[in-house]
Amino acid sequence: MKKLDILGDNGNLRNEEQIVVIQAGTVLSMCEKWLKQINSTEAALTQKMIDLENETDQFSKQKGFMEEELDYRKQALDQAYMVRHSNMMGEEGYSTAVSCL
Repeated sequence: MKKLDILGDNGNLRNEEQIVVIQAGTVLSMCEKWLKQINSTEAALTQKMIDLENETDQFSKQKGFMEEELDYRKQALDQAYMVRHSNMMGEEGYSTAVSCL
């Protein structure tokens, strides 16, 4: 039986055994490549998670500032309404008093 001479040190193996060793090496190479891809994907996902957490914190802060601004504007509007309403009541009282004279 003719032996394959592609394995060097494993030249004493039968052809089928040499093919199995080659295939196992190929599988190991592919697994190493996939592991590198998985590790880089994991690193990218971890970074994305950190970025999303930072964006969530920033969004929460901005939301808080906007809620404070909205409350301030509501209070200012309520106060302006109260001032206008009290001025109108004062004018009505003044006009009533003047008409009685």
